[in-house]
Amino acid sequence: MGTMWTRLLALTATIWAGAYLVGYLVLVSQDGGSPAWWYAGLIVIGLAPLVAVLAGRLSRPALAASAILLGLAALLGLLSIGIFLLPAIACVIAAALVLKPASDPAPGHR
Repeated sequence: MGTMWTRLLALTATIWAGAYLVGYLVLVSQDGGSPAWWYAGLIVIGLAPLVAVLAGRLSRPALAASAILLGLAALLGLLSIGIFLLPAIACVIAAALVLKPASDPAPGHR
């Protein structure tokens, strides 16, 4: 059950953060400005571990990396629309919390 919830939360975070990125690019272009491509890249890099989780590579380090990168993007964009990344970050953190550790311990750790 934990795996299903992890993937569902990761999917929700991916969709939310992806929609945030599209919204950011649209808003900046409507204002006549040029997007900060480093900021867009930070969000894309933050999405990469989530895509790996969705592809079946479930791991807490991947989820933690995504939460840190998206959290950094939210902080950097806090004075504009960065707060709208918080639901995605909450989903990533929840996904990491519901992810159950592997049931079979590593050799030598029994």
